[in-house]
Parts: sequence; C-alpha cells; structure tokens
Amino acid sequence: MATEDLLADALVSDVNYEAGAVLADFNDDPDADLDSTPDYGDWDANGNTIVILGFPTPTGNPRAGAGLQTFRCAARKADSTGANDVVWVMDVYEAGVLFIASIASGTWADSTTKTIVSGTWDATGLADASGADVEIRIVQTSGGTGQAANRRAVEVGGVEWNVDYTEGGGLSIPIVMHHYKQMSGAN
Repeated sequence: MATEDLLADALVSDVNYEAGAVLADFNDDPDADLDSTPDYGDWDANGNTIVILGFPTPTGNPRAGAGLQTFRCAARKADSTGANDVVWVMDVYEAGVLFIASIASGTWADSTTKTIVSGTWDATGLADASGADVEIRIVQTSGGTGQAANRRAVEVGGVEWNVDYTEGGGLSIPIVMHHYKQMSGAN
C-alpha cells in the first residue's frame, strides 16, 4: 500500500464560469489555496456552476475499499451581493460517465470563507483499474438562478485526489520452472 496526492491535470468541462476559465484555476494544492490569494474559477453570474476535472494516472492501481480514495478541493461561495443559499454536490466520473453520485454535498448560506470540501469513495468497479480516466465533478444544484440580484455561486479552486494505491501496479508474472532428470541407459 502507498499513497500520493494528484493535482487535476485536465479541465474537462466547465459551465457558468467566466470565458477565461483555465486549468490553472483548479490545479493548485487546495491547502495552499486557503493560505494565499489563489486562483479560483470565477462565476459569470449566469446560473449554477459545474466543473469536471481529470487527473494523471496514479503510480499504481487505486485500491478498492470504502473510503480509501479521497477528493479534496478548495471552494467558496462567490463574493457577490446575492442572497441565495448555495447548494453543491461532488461526484466521481470515469471517462465522462457518472461512476459514483454524491460522495459529498453541502450548503453555504452567508459565509464566503474559503474552505476545504472533501469526499471519499471506493475504486471497486472502475472500468480501467489503473484509474487513468478518473474525474471529479462539482456541481452547484441551486442558488445561481432566479432574480439576478439574488444569485450566488460555488467557485472552485485547487483540486486534488488523495490516491491509496497498490505498489507495482498489481502486475504479476508467473515463473514456471521445470526439472529435467537425465536418464542413462540404452537407446
């Protein structure tokens, strides 16, 4: 067993972030995002936000088991004057397909304080056991629509996958040895 922290390395999709959303908005250490003035995907004020991010292939196959895999991200409620509460959900995707729904969720009412949100999940059943196609989806389910003066949004910053993996990739090669006995005698 071994562990590693992987930062997002692909911006797969984003909805209702400003047109300039780039991977650099999301691939920071989430803990560092809380300690400085980080990049965050900036809300465009036009509705609920969605972001899907991909990760590099882990060093070894992600281990199966409840709670062994963890997604962590820095997030905040958009600093706007809207009064709406913001509700969000975190999902696990694999190659663009929902793998596990709602590994974490929450509601922000008044605070725009940056916080770490996280969810744990089980790698059992990944179509690609290497974890090569694992993605995180963070979707705002309410708060970004309605009267423009009331809208608020979830803005996501640094995202990481804390991978618990099998060392050596789980590949085993059997070795077969044969013992030959030399026989003497007539032909």
